[in-house]
Amino acid sequence: MDRLSQISFVAIILVVFIHGYNVSVVIAGQPVGELYAMDWWIQSFIGDGLSRVGVPLFFTISGYRYSYGIDKFTPGIWWQKLKKRFKSLVIPFFTWSILGLLFVVALQLFPMSKPYFNSEPILSRTPLELLQLIFVNPFPYQLWFLQVLWLLVLISPVFLLFVKFVDFRFGIILLVILWVFEGGYNGWSEYFFEGATFFTFGIMLQKQPTYFRPGNLSCWMAVLWIFMIVLKLWLISNGEVFWADICSKASVVVGMLVVWQYASPLISKLRISKLVIAQTFFIYLAHEPLLTLVKKGLLVNSSPLNEYLALVYFISVGVTILIVLFWGRFLNRFLPNVYSFLIGGR
Repeated sequence: MDRLSQISFVAIILVVFIHGYNVSVVIAGQPVGELYAMDWWIQSFIGDGLSRVGVPLFFTISGYRYSYGIDKFTPGIWWQKLKKRFKSLVIPFFTWSILGLLFVVALQLFPMSKPYFNSEPILSRTPLELLQLIFVNPFPYQLWFLQVLWLLVLISPVFLLFVKFVDFRFGIILLVILWVFEGGYNGWSEYFFEGATFFTFGIMLQKQPTYFRPGNLSCWMAVLWIFMIVLKLWLISNGEVFWADICSKASVVVGMLVVWQYASPLISKLRISKLVIAQTFFIYLAHEPLLTLVKKGLLVNSSPLNEYLALVYFISVGVTILIVLFWGRFLNRFLPNVYSFLIGGR
């Protein structure tokens, strides 16, 4: 199992922890948690701190793999890349977008599911709204990554030309400036700028392989990462949004270095099976809206747990990952063609 696959597996586990955050979950019109309480600190440290390296790592690895083996970029190569990525990105996007929509429709047929949803029933939506739920804002909201990545592939010649004609070190500075000062953008625009930054960074690393080799990173770098996350949360709790954003992005850079250095040794030490790591993309595709259902189910049906939101956080993430791994293994073993289609032939 190559190092990139191991890092991708760690990254997807971190992404699931991002989505497991439950302090702001609304039950019966009221959020179950309280900002800046202990549950907030615990979940924010993991989900909005340690885990924030997950998405940048995915974009970086995507850029690296996209440009791997390209010595001279031509329109023909670009077209081949588009066809391959259409199968591995676009088809899974629409497949899981539709599956997610049908999953929610099925749940809403049962009156007992009402506490799980804060929006109007799907079947009462207009045809235009339904199309928007499939093409633009799918219920498996993690699919935004595939939307952005497909756009990056479409305009990838721009990034390849940038890497070809711009000095590596100067290019890194430009990318950092682009990423740090895109704070005026929100939503999809912010996703795009983050994706473009790290996708390009991945291409640069592939063209400069000496920079991609893991070095002997001091454990003090991990300590610095933890300190920066705590500082970021302290700044947020004191209303210093601008400096918290700067600190957050600095911590992501440090965290990426730490994960790149220690992900592989950690997986080896935990003896995580190659079969499990091979399900990284399936975990990404299938963990939502299942995770939301699990965490809301725990909060709605187990009122004593409402006093222990951090416990619900860990249980919901763990249960979701185990369920997804079970179904991924089941499909891969007994319905391999279906499994292959669901993950875009990867």
